[in-house]
Amino acid sequence: MSPTPYFGLVQVDDIRDWLRTNARKWINATIARYPDWVQTLIREQPDWVARQLARNPQWVNEQIKARKETPQTDMFGNRDAEPSAMDAS
Repeated sequence: MSPTPYFGLVQVDDIRDWLRTNARKWINATIARYPDWVQTLIREQPDWVARQLARNPQWVNEQIKARKETPQTDMFGNRDAEPSAMDAS
């Protein structure tokens, strides 16, 4: 059984337009909830991130958890430094 009530007749094109109009906003809002370093990685290397997620849909969550458990330091001893492009290879 569907958890949503009956909508009646719907126009498929109207639903497609509504999804097309709102999808970018929803994706941006979702990405904004992630830590800055994840947002940067998604913006700078979207294809690489997509490949990781295709292999393991929990990849981002696992990376965030691992980083919280073992905070990274940069060469100057600063914790939680931004990942470099080398980290993403």
